[in-house]
Amino acid sequence: MKLYMEPIEVKLQCNVPIALRWRKRVYRVVTVAEQWTYRGRWWTDPLHLEGERRTYYRVFCDRAQLEIFHRIGVRETLSTPRSARTAERHAPWVLSRALD
Repeated sequence: MKLYMEPIEVKLQCNVPIALRWRKRVYRVVTVAEQWTYRGRWWTDPLHLEGERRTYYRVFCDRAQLEIFHRIGVRETLSTPRSARTAERHAPWVLSRALD
């Protein structure tokens, strides 16, 4: 799998990804193969008061196998200034990896 860490747009149905847009292409999600939650450095923050939480999905699309994640508690707004550098850190949905 190749690491990308690029912002994407995701369409949900019943809180499950059904389609995503990456680099101006639309990918239809055929199957969600796996889902898990990352809670940051849990060993240094046992109460989970700090750090980023993410929900990861491994999805099979019509064109690729992808690993995407959603930053829990992060919302995208039109007023948020976005550059390529800050988009990765502030986008609620991110393409993490793609199968080569």
